[in-house]
Amino acid sequence: MSEHHASGLGRAILALGACLGLGAGATGCFVITDSGDDPSPRRATPDEESVETGAAMSVSAGAGAGLWVEYQSGGAWDLYTSCDAAVTDRPCAFDVLASAELGVPIHAVQLHDHEPVDSVELRAEGGLRMITRTAAGLDGVRFTTDPGAAIQIDMLLDGQAQPTFINWVSGGARVTGTNRTTNPLVFVPTFP
Repeated sequence: MSEHHASGLGRAILALGACLGLGAGATGCFVITDSGDDPSPRRATPDEESVETGAAMSVSAGAGAGLWVEYQSGGAWDLYTSCDAAVTDRPCAFDVLASAELGVPIHAVQLHDHEPVDSVELRAEGGLRMITRTAAGLDGVRFTTDPGAAIQIDMLLDGQAQPTFINWVSGGARVTGTNRTTNPLVFVPTFP
């Protein structure tokens, strides 16, 4: 694990500990930070992929590991994680950065479930960072950008850049990243 990622993870653990200390009835955690740390190195030119507006994917929680990216019209994004815990008997650790194109804020952020093990940092530059340990459920975050705005996703799975585990719908079919897919990856909606 790089020193850069370890320091970011340490901050996330401290924030998570503070959230857990809020009590057993806590409903998720949001941490506002101005940290510029990214979970993985960025390539100079990320791939751009088309994401089909209004398309949804069917995911069996616990049956396969991945990050699922969906876009609804009007700027509504949904990012959620699944793990292969039913097979491996261990959770998957996800560290996901999402940011909209320059000058477009991310707002109306909501966690999928309300387990206090998930955290979302709202970042000073307008993006967000989601850190979650997913096991048998689906963990994730919903947010809104300007309608039709592209977003950039940077994802680590168990501490490694894993673009082969990113899924989206394009041209009516589910698409999964390959070994040549960049991390980060830019998603452009087919319709605002």
